[in-house]
Amino acid sequence: MFRLLFPKSVFSSAKIGNRIFHAPISPHYLLQGRSFASSPLTHLIYKRATKIKKLPEAMEQERKVLKDAKTVSDIEDIEKIKSLATNKYYQKTPLLLKPYMRSILLRPAGFIISIAILQQALSIIPFLILWYIFDQYEINPPSLPDNIVVKGMELMHNGLINWDESQGDKHTAEMAGANAYATIRVLGPVIWISAILLAPFFDQYVLRSLGRVIKRPFSKAFKKINPSKASPEKNVPPEVRN
Repeated sequence: MFRLLFPKSVFSSAKIGNRIFHAPISPHYLLQGRSFASSPLTHLIYKRATKIKKLPEAMEQERKVLKDAKTVSDIEDIEKIKSLATNKYYQKTPLLLKPYMRSILLRPAGFIISIAILQQALSIIPFLILWYIFDQYEINPPSLPDNIVVKGMELMHNGLINWDESQGDKHTAEMAGANAYATIRVLGPVIWISAILLAPFFDQYVLRSLGRVIKRPFSKAFKKINPSKASPEKNVPPEVRN
């Protein structure tokens, strides 16, 4: 702990005629001309922090967008991702919906193809599973629309023309298939919503990965057929050539 020391008696002198008069000076008077905040000691203790300059708004938005570029697909599309920093539609999109808006803006074709593939996959795979369950356990789901069940019966009858009787009763298999078809038709809106929600991730992690795997052998073959035409002398300094 610091303590300021002052002399016990501090006097000021003044000469009037041939006499010199001494008057005491209060220590508070000595501090009036200089405050504690401006002393060298306080500059060492209370050093002001340097102000951090804020980045321009465009650079700040670009930094936030590039922060999410973590996958191989994002690195490949880094230049396109930078353009999202100035896209007003992307900036106004809520945080929850930004992956879908980014997929629509960067890869609209991949987004649509992903929805189509997922819609078919989410329809066919559950249909086969339900058909097997309804046929094996002879389940007849109630409250299914009759017109859809009738249409399903027609489709199953035309599809099971070459049915082998050793596999079981054909009518039971047709009825189970019709019920499975009607169930999938009733769940159609749920299937479409699920396909749209999964489309950006399917495009990024499945379609892009398959595209890189397919392109790899073709790119190697293309490099072998068309080797680089650059002459090795271009990399040699002029003084070495001479």
